[in-house]
Amino acid sequence: MKRQNTTQTTQYHRGSIIRIKMERFLTYDSVEVFPGKGLNVIIGPNGAGKSSIVCAIALGLGTAPKVLGRSKDLKDFVKIGEEDAVIEVELFNGITRANNLVIRRQFNLSNQSNWFINGRTASHKEVLQKCNEYCIMIDNLCQFLPQDRVSAFSSLNPAELLRETEKATGTSDLEEKHDQIIKAQGSIGELRKKSAQQEKGIQELKYRVDGLEKSVHEKHEQERRQTRLNQLKMKKPWAEFEEVRKKAVGLREQKQQLQQKLDSLHQEMTPVEMEFNKIKNKIESEDKKVNDTKTICDKNEREIIIAETQKEKLEQELSNKKKEVELAKKRKEEKNRNINELKNELIIIEQKLKDIPNLDELEKGANEEQVQLKGFREQINEKQDKDASLDTQLREMNGKILQLNRDLAKLNDLKQNKLRKIFDNDAAVMQAYNWLQEHKGLFEEEVYGPICVELNVSKDEYTNFVEMCIPISVLKGFVVTNKKDENTLISKLVEEKGTQIQVFKREHDNSGTQATQLRLHSEYGVLTTMDKAVIGPDAVLKVVEDMCQLSKKFICNKETEQYIERLPPGTYFTPSSVINKVKSRYSDAVSDKVNSIRKARFLSTAIDTNQKLKLEQEIKKITQDLEVVKRNIEENRKEIKMLEEKKHEIGRGIEEFNRAKGERDKLIRSKRSKENNLKLFENDEDLDKKIGDLQKGIKKIQTNINEQMLKMGDLLKRFIEAKMETNPVSCIVRILRIKQMRCKNQLNEFKRRLSELENEFRRIGQLYDDAKNEAVKKRKEAEAVCIITNELNDMFQQLPDEVSAIEEEIENEESKLKYRQNVEENVEELYQQAKNELSKKLEDAQIVNEEIKNAEEVMTGIKDEWLNKIKEVIEHINESFSVYMNQINCRGSVELDEKEEYDKYGIIIKTMFRKEGSLQQLNAHTQSGGERSVATMLYLLSLQEQTFCPFRLVDEINQGMDPLNERMIFSQIVKAVNKENAQQYFLVTPKLLSDLPFGENMTVLCVMNGKIDPAPYSFDAIIDSMK
Repeated sequence: MKRQNTTQTTQYHRGSIIRIKMERFLTYDSVEVFPGKGLNVIIGPNGAGKSSIVCAIALGLGTAPKVLGRSKDLKDFVKIGEEDAVIEVELFNGITRANNLVIRRQFNLSNQSNWFINGRTASHKEVLQKCNEYCIMIDNLCQFLPQDRVSAFSSLNPAELLRETEKATGTSDLEEKHDQIIKAQGSIGELRKKSAQQEKGIQELKYRVDGLEKSVHEKHEQERRQTRLNQLKMKKPWAEFEEVRKKAVGLREQKQQLQQKLDSLHQEMTPVEMEFNKIKNKIESEDKKVNDTKTICDKNEREIIIAETQKEKLEQELSNKKKEVELAKKRKEEKNRNINELKNELIIIEQKLKDIPNLDELEKGANEEQVQLKGFREQINEKQDKDASLDTQLREMNGKILQLNRDLAKLNDLKQNKLRKIFDNDAAVMQAYNWLQEHKGLFEEEVYGPICVELNVSKDEYTNFVEMCIPISVLKGFVVTNKKDENTLISKLVEEKGTQIQVFKREHDNSGTQATQLRLHSEYGVLTTMDKAVIGPDAVLKVVEDMCQLSKKFICNKETEQYIERLPPGTYFTPSSVINKVKSRYSDAVSDKVNSIRKARFLSTAIDTNQKLKLEQEIKKITQDLEVVKRNIEENRKEIKMLEEKKHEIGRGIEEFNRAKGERDKLIRSKRSKENNLKLFENDEDLDKKIGDLQKGIKKIQTNINEQMLKMGDLLKRFIEAKMETNPVSCIVRILRIKQMRCKNQLNEFKRRLSELENEFRRIGQLYDDAKNEAVKKRKEAEAVCIITNELNDMFQQLPDEVSAIEEEIENEESKLKYRQNVEENVEELYQQAKNELSKKLEDAQIVNEEIKNAEEVMTGIKDEWLNKIKEVIEHINESFSVYMNQINCRGSVELDEKEEYDKYGIIIKTMFRKEGSLQQLNAHTQSGGERSVATMLYLLSLQEQTFCPFRLVDEINQGMDPLNERMIFSQIVKAVNKENAQQYFLVTPKLLSDLPFGENMTVLCVMNGKIDPAPYSFDAIIDSMK
């Protein structure tokens, strides 16, 4: 190392560590360390016990084990084989050592601790109060960064970095104000939620009040309808009585009128009866005179009738003959006309037959087309059979895919459980996974992840072991298999969307994971290596092997714990603990570390990856075959359509032949039919001869009619002569009979009318008696319902009088009441209560709104003060960080990331380590591990200049740095601690580069644990020789 020229001196500050003593602690039996006042470089091989000193400082000053990131149980820090451990830390407090503060902690395997301050028994709370007085904050990663928390500090999000920076300022003012702002914003949020809930409740209550108001109106309407219904029911029997009463009065009047009509009719009928009897006696005396001459008249009358009948028969025969003559003449004209028409039609048919094409040529072409058509039909049938077969094959393949997808879904249920666990832990992983599912088409090959979902453990009992071997950052990571996919994923998801995820690239190769072949004796209880217990895609397994070296970790049984001393260096997992045996690179010393087994959080029961892969491949293959079948079906159906079109084109010739042949056959049939009809007309009877015969018959009949007319004249003469003798007497009798008939008709009409009136009188009398009885009955029924009073009569005047109108209104009111909305009896009381409740809620809402307004005013005041102060702190840190970055030929800045929610405010560190490019936010995807370490270290140095704490500690921050970065960082640390009033600094590292600068304020603590005697070595001589 080279001494750095400086005249600055550094003094111990209040709270600086003067001495650290450890007994039976981790790898130490007993050791006492005396740090210097400036930079303390703690150097030693891995496993020697450097980090044990760090743990002693933290635990000795009251910190919980979980802060160290190694174990949650205090008992794990007791050296194996011992019952308890002791830590003693002495802090600077004045000029003499007597004024210093000595804190002692003694703890055992039961996780019980005893505290002492300057030899006096104390409580844990007192120790923490003292540390607070000395501005010591071990849980602040900006002051105290142990080895197992280095990665945690690098992965702090902006909000967490801001909180750590606030704590590191040395005052609680910033953090308290930040907490007050967050709390106030939360309170305002809760108040706003409460206000929104109140508003929702008010709206719901308003709806309820409106509903209840309608219900009150409905109730009043129902009561009104019920009252009217009752009134209608009361009036109905009185209206029925009134109708029956009016009916009875009307019937009584009708009965009286009928009685009067009966009396009048009897008086009219008496003279007519007397006249009828007188005419009857006279007719009997005249009848005797007429009967004597009647016989002669009857004989002549019969002969006249016979002659008349014969004459009418001859006249009818004469008329028929004349009709036959007329009909024959018409038939003759019709026959001649039909013969001419048929001859003309036959000429037209002959011409049409000549115009038809040659059927022989058409038939020949049709036969050729028929042969082609048959071939096309056979091809179409063959294609249709093929289409049916392909369709059946398509349905079977779809069924297989459906079943395979169901089987795959059952396997993926386990995957969903894993996804839910990792999503609950990290929203960024969920966002990345969902984005990948939607954008698979952007990638050339499959992107795996998160890794915990892709991995499965062969046995449940190995799950805890495997998860302890794989860091959570790896389990959350995603794996790509080529550079292009890596660039796409980082560009689209990380840079554009700002999703913070870990991306690993592992290109395909033919090499498998090479498990380390160690020859372990079976009596040690070793079962297998860890890589044999993990199942997953090859690319994922190779990434896990590269990152975690699973092939060098062993799964053992309980017996292995008995052979700890005999086990070679390595990591061994037993059912209850994990054993780490580390061999020093500088000696043969081997150190042991035993921790408890942690329960797995993200890995669960294994998915049968081979079965899943088999199902996916089978689905893929069947899907490809399915596409082929679909294409075959489409091509086959195109061919069927093409054949159908050709078949249709070929069929046109056949259609033409059939049409021409059909037309010719039709014409031939028509020709034959018309020729037959023509022959029938030509061969019909001789109508001229028939007409002559008919006219001869007419003359003969006319002669017979004349003879009958002469005979009838003679008979009529004799009839008249006989009739003349009887005619006067007959006339008198006929006149008398006419008078008798007229009287008889009058009597019959009187009797008929009399009978009708008597029947009507009896009917009306019966109806009147029934109506009178019904009226009495209805009156009694009405009086049973109510007795008419003046008030009731006035009310009845407002209602209909007709029974039908009353019944219609009753039915209407009952229907409305039947289908009415059910209304509670106490609806008016509920309505008033709801109105009162609404008024109360409106008052409460006004109070909450006032509280929101007051809280916002208070928060604004605190926020302005806090924001100005934190901006000032970050501005100073940014200035120092920029200077440090410039000194190593890089660029950097520190900015406040302001958000709407104050708990999401954060600090963003931006760096640029290359000449080209721009400042980019510090994260695991943009910068390398060494670059992140450099930026972290420089941020801590920048923070150191702005805040006070008695000491700072960084454990193995240079791991992953290249020599150039490590040398630059070490140089900056030396410069920082050599400044005036610089604070005490601890830098823990397993190695240092040669020719590093150092100053007077540096102290190098070399840790060499194990069976080595340092006595022969003279460190002073070695140092002098290097000057």
